[in-house]
Amino acid sequence: MIDSIAAYGNMEGIGNVATNATRSTTFIDWMSTELTKANGAINDADVNLKKLAANEPVALHEVMLSIEEARLQFQLVTQVRNRILDAYQDLLKMQI
Repeated sequence: MIDSIAAYGNMEGIGNVATNATRSTTFIDWMSTELTKANGAINDADVNLKKLAANEPVALHEVMLSIEEARLQFQLVTQVRNRILDAYQDLLKMQI
């Protein structure tokens, strides 16, 4: 026996799934944002390191934190890129 769709409740939220998907950022936008963040973090770490080398007043812990932040940001972008390349290579190896 086939039940009526109305028996399963309100279906108003179904249309919102497609609408939310169009409003969400794409992977390219996310990757671009993360690359920009990584570049900024690397530049900040470089500036702090140059200040430390020039004996300007900068706290050592701030220099170390900025270097670590830059390293982690770069590592995130690199790992995501590596995973995407692995997935792409797996797709190329698939036989149709």
